[in-house]
Amino acid sequence: MDDANAAVAAAKAAFPAWSALAPSERGKYFKKLAALIIESHDELAELEALSMGRPVSMYFESFMAADVLNHYAEAGCDNLGTSSLNTPGFVNMTLRQPFGVVGAIIPWNVPVLFLINKSAAALMAGNTVVVKSSEKAPLTVSPSIIIDIRHG
Repeated sequence: MDDANAAVAAAKAAFPAWSALAPSERGKYFKKLAALIIESHDELAELEALSMGRPVSMYFESFMAADVLNHYAEAGCDNLGTSSLNTPGFVNMTLRQPFGVVGAIIPWNVPVLFLINKSAAALMAGNTVVVKSSEKAPLTVSPSIIIDIRHG
């Protein structure tokens, strides 16, 4: 429980700086992470083989995860609110604003891809994310992996 409280506290502390970034700035971090995931493909494949017994040659998630990150890096600027004049005498508007800290639970299978799929949209919207990874696949999505935007 102390780990969860510490993770939420860290995410809350990071939220003001992260949510204040423009989507284009967040997108730069997404592009950088996508490149690092591709660069680490072989290492990630070996870690998945160690933790789940999966053949290294069958590992494809790094490419899909990078594609998801690159998609959100570009689509983040299109996350706009809407307006409507359908109610006479009123202008109705929706604004897209981050909520704060978001939680994500990652299963044991394809953990890297699930991490990116569950967190990319929330992060691009300006939220911070706390992830609970599976103890059955601890090597590629670990609590010790922390992305700190202040240190790039």
